[in-house]
Amino acid sequence: MKTFSYIDINKDTFYTHLPMEDKKILIIGAGISGLSLAVNLKKMDIPYRIIEKQSKWNIKGLAMTIQGEGLNAASSMGILDEIKLKGTKRNLAKIYNNKGKILKQFTPNSSDNSFIVQRDTLHEALRSKISNIEMGLSAAGISKLGNRLNVIFSDGSSDSFNLVVGADGINSTTRNYINSSNINPSKDSSVVHSGSVLWGITLNKKYSEIIEVWDKNRMCAFYPVQNKTVVSFFMKTPELFTSSRDERARHIKKYFSTISHPFVQEVLDNIPKDIFFDHVRYTRPDKWNMDKITLIGDACHSLSPLSGLGANLAMADAEGLAQIIYTYGNNANFTDKLVKYNIKRKKEADFAFNLSKQRTSRGMMIFPWTIFRNIKIKNSAKI
Repeated sequence: MKTFSYIDINKDTFYTHLPMEDKKILIIGAGISGLSLAVNLKKMDIPYRIIEKQSKWNIKGLAMTIQGEGLNAASSMGILDEIKLKGTKRNLAKIYNNKGKILKQFTPNSSDNSFIVQRDTLHEALRSKISNIEMGLSAAGISKLGNRLNVIFSDGSSDSFNLVVGADGINSTTRNYINSSNINPSKDSSVVHSGSVLWGITLNKKYSEIIEVWDKNRMCAFYPVQNKTVVSFFMKTPELFTSSRDERARHIKKYFSTISHPFVQEVLDNIPKDIFFDHVRYTRPDKWNMDKITLIGDACHSLSPLSGLGANLAMADAEGLAQIIYTYGNNANFTDKLVKYNIKRKKEADFAFNLSKQRTSRGMMIFPWTIFRNIKIKNSAKI
């Protein structure tokens, strides 16, 4: 068995890692955060299992901006070139009112290295780095077994792990083991409905720039990706809005026909059938970990899709967690270091949460606050 030595600079003492074979990790969920963790663990030769409850891929979501710490994480995982190849550099944006008048135009910024990519592009790039995803499998039960965790799977099999990571999204069931009062995921108090609904479509046409159209209680956003444009329709609603697949196109036309911007009208006249639909929700559990069960990604900090920060947080979560696992393994400091890491990440996620909520509400204000908003945006330096 291989062992690794590590110098703890803070204590100026030596630690000897456990053999890598004794650091077996279970990753529940193969979304952006789960796949990112698997890629990082593979680089470090740390054994893991990654399970996904879907029996076949059904990638939900539209476009995302890879920026800041997300760019660094993507580079470290070896997928940045793929993002650049299939993404569009974020270098220009215009904001319009519902009459098609420009409220603000942002000129290209040569120092902005952000890229806009479709969610499935990022997902495929991460999947290309690993090949052992167990599809159609979920965790049916988790219990302590000595100093490890015993997991019973949905197929009746079981296995033991040094750490269980819940990367299972906003409807995380792993979160139930940490927040014991949340027994029913559908009543999970850490998931908050924002009163907004999102319709999204992908057009086989590429507009030349990022465009946002702000109206009262609703907004549209155009994001160019490789040879295509992703269009998001956001609407503020007082309660949950129901919409069957057959009704979605009709609802988009009904609620957004008053926007006279020509791009919006062109989309309304040519709505494709495959419309993505979701209620905008937030996740903010107080606790991210308990002993050797921890959360990453949307399971612990779901943000508004307008923020452009969710995927970046998820990839950075994974990279940092992998480093904690590699450095401390199962020694006496492991749980303590995990708690401290999660506290640090929570502060950063809370900042992103507040920013995303501000951006979402600003684009869908009610009259007469829209008047003050439009004046303010004209004098602002950034979106």
